[in-house]
Order: sequence, then C-alpha cells, then structure tokens
Amino acid sequence: MVLSGMVLGMAGLLGSIGIMHACACGVESLVADLTLLVLGVGQGLVVSPNQTLSLADVPLEYAGAAGGILQTGERIGASIGIAVITGLTFRVSHSSGWEVAAQAGLLAVVAAIAVSAAVAAHDLRLAARRRR
Repeated sequence: MVLSGMVLGMAGLLGSIGIMHACACGVESLVADLTLLVLGVGQGLVVSPNQTLSLADVPLEYAGAAGGILQTGERIGASIGIAVITGLTFRVSHSSGWEVAAQAGLLAVVAAIAVSAAVAAHDLRLAARRRR
C-alpha cells in the first residue's frame, strides 16, 4: 500500500508539473485540481500505513517513546527537505524564472520519492525472502 501511494504521489506531482508546463495553453484549473487530488490520495496511502509499519514491532511499554522518536525524525526530515527544495527552487529561479524553478523543485521532490520507493521495494523483496 505504501509503495502504491508513493507511485500515485509521483504521478500527481508529474501531472502538476505537466500542467504548469502547459499553463500557457490555457489549461483548466480543474485538471490541475485532479493532479493534486491524485497526490493527496497517494499521501494518504503512505502516511498512516507508514506509521503503523514503523511502530509494528515496538513493545507496548516503549510505544510512546518510539512514537515520539518517529515524529521527531519526521519533523527533522521535513525541515531538511523543505530547506533543500526551497534552496534549489530559489537557485533555479535566478537563472530561469519562477515557472521553471517551481517545476525543478517539484521534480526534486519526485526524485526523493523515487529513491524512497526504491528503498521500499527493496525492503518488500527482503521481507518476502524472509517469509519463505
């Protein structure tokens, strides 16, 4: 489910990039809304199951501390990601303008999700081998 959500999220982001690229042609905002809907569904398929999977093997007496550590790691990762993507976007905007910069920032997010999806796929293969 998590891997499917990542793929949907990437599809939504790539669709948004396509809409931004074609924006000069007068694309309807409803089409852009649909790409964001796909992204949102993908995020929903990732976040909740990821929380469950991350904490599945934690003993009950450590669940509170483990949840806090998980949340802290997520916040630190989000902060670093926002800083990197924003830095990239501003850097590209100086040479190519905001339209290209926004697309470059979203492409960087897609690349990060793709790396995460590759790790998730590898983890699924390892888990399948262990079950045999």
